[in-house]
This record gives sequence, C-alpha cells and structure tokens, in this order.
Amino acid sequence: MRIEDLINIDFEGLISINYKFLDNFIHFLRRKSELIHREPFNWIDDNYWLNPNEGLERNSQYFAIGNSINFRFWEYIPPNMVYVKGVKGGIGCQGSRYMWRCLKVCIDKNEYPILDASFLSSITFDDFCEIFKTDYNEEIITDLNERFVNWRDLGKKLIEKYKGKFYELIIKSKNSIENFIKLSSEFRAFDDPLFKITMVNAILHRGRRIVDFKQGIFPGIDYHLVTQAIRLGLLDLNEKLENKIKNRKFLNTVESKCLRFATLKCLVKIGNDLNIGGDIVDNIFFRNGKKYCTHNMICNKEKNICIFEKICKKRIELFMPLEITRYY
Repeated sequence: MRIEDLINIDFEGLISINYKFLDNFIHFLRRKSELIHREPFNWIDDNYWLNPNEGLERNSQYFAIGNSINFRFWEYIPPNMVYVKGVKGGIGCQGSRYMWRCLKVCIDKNEYPILDASFLSSITFDDFCEIFKTDYNEEIITDLNERFVNWRDLGKKLIEKYKGKFYELIIKSKNSIENFIKLSSEFRAFDDPLFKITMVNAILHRGRRIVDFKQGIFPGIDYHLVTQAIRLGLLDLNEKLENKIKNRKFLNTVESKCLRFATLKCLVKIGNDLNIGGDIVDNIFFRNGKKYCTHNMICNKEKNICIFEKICKKRIELFMPLEITRYY
C-alpha cells in the first residue's frame, strides 16, 4: 500500500485542511532542530519492554503480541472520560503503558508463556483476563473480548504461516514497509484500513533496530494525533462535525475515517517538507499529546510546557473525537 493511495481521498465535505496554517506550522517546526533531528525513540525501558539483549526474535514477538491489543484504553461515562489506570508489579500506569506493564510482569514472573504462539492460539479467556488484572485483582482493561480474539488469531496464523514467530514475517518483508503492511494485514489485529496498529508496530520494530525499512514509515494515526490536529488548527471542520466533537458525541465511521485520513495527510506533508521520517513525526506528536494535549488541556493551567503552545490556535473546546473501534 502506497502512502499516496491513502491520503488522496475525498473528505466528503466534513473537513478541510488549512494549508496556510499548515505551512506556518511547518516553518515553526523547522526552527525546532532539537525535535526534528533526533533519533527515533528506542523503546528501551525494562519496566515495559524486553531488554534488547534478549535478541531480535523475542523482542519482535513481544512487540507484535503487545501491539495486537494496543487500542482504546478508555471509556466515556458521561460526563467523564475514564482511562485504564492501575497498579501492576508495584508500578502505577495508565493507558497502553498499563498493558505493556502487564505483559512485562507476566514474562518476568514466568506466569504464562505469552511469547509462544501455541499458547496464544489456545489461551483461555480466563487466563487472558488474569494477565491484565491489577495487583489488587481488579479487571480494568477495556474490550477484553476483542483483544482475546486478536491473540487467538495471531497465535494461530503465526503457527500456520511463520513457524510461530513474527520475526519470520520481518524476514519475509525484506525491509519493505509495503510488504510489512500487506503481510501484517492477514492478521485480524492488523487489518485496519488506515494501518494504525501496523504502523505503531513498525515504529517500535524500527526504533529498536529490529528492521530497517527501505521506504519511510508513516505515522500511526491515533486519537492523540487527531486531537492535536484539530486543536492546533490544522483541520477545519464543518459545523455538524465540530458540534459533535464539542459535545462529546460519538462519531460515525465516515466521520472518524475522514478525520484520521486528513490528520495523516497533514503529518505526511510535515514529514516530507522537513525531510524527516514518519516515525519521527509520530514520536513528536504522540509524546506531546500524551503528556500535554490531553483531556486536562494543560495549556489552560501551565504556560510554556507544550511544544506547540506558541503557534497553537488552542481550540481546547474540541475534545478527543469519540469512536468505538478495535483499531484506535
């Protein structure tokens, strides 16, 4: 799948890209050399991920297993967003970090052989749920059944096609991101038409230097990136869509798809104009969004923290777009 095929779509009158502001934003970023000239994040932290010394195969398997369930760590219970948050192995974590922490504790304690595709293909729902309970035996992960089905499917197809090892898919992709996308899409977990989880998986693999893709990676479009795109002012929304987001109404499939594709188109232009990879663009936006452009809207409380504050239009009345999905 070529990136050109993804971003040349009709936004159906819902969204327009503010190209004047986008060009100004790119000019702003060009002066932030500390952001655009850094190396991709290496995903080294023994609290959440395997140590690089454990080898390419085990690290690749771990990333694939984790990313196959790496989506939607929140619920909207009006009037509040409720995020997955708990203590695992003595460490308090939120969102995807909680999920990764559960996997790391499971391996460190040798509780379940989750890196074994045979185990994944036949794991029981009770065992699956047990892995993600807090230290206090609380069940807090959302969409457990969807994640469970993804693991069973992943294990089954790894055995059938790749000798039980995701690293065999890496080898077969021959450093081609297009091959990586195509092969990954055969798994239920990675069949998103915008390839969000697939790209996140590629970003982690490349950041850890498990693979060096010949073509550029494009960003994994999640709600952190979309939220920043609309608050910054990169995207202009029609009145109906804008009111839905202001009032925290759930979006339909077309609205969500157009938002994600428009965000991707903006970020691809940013990467192309600045001559930086999509993984670097993703790192910049994701980490800023996760820290500062959250539901708390930190720019209302503390100044000069968010890296985009000086140029941002601060459309903080626009909340995180809501969609029930197993992708994002």
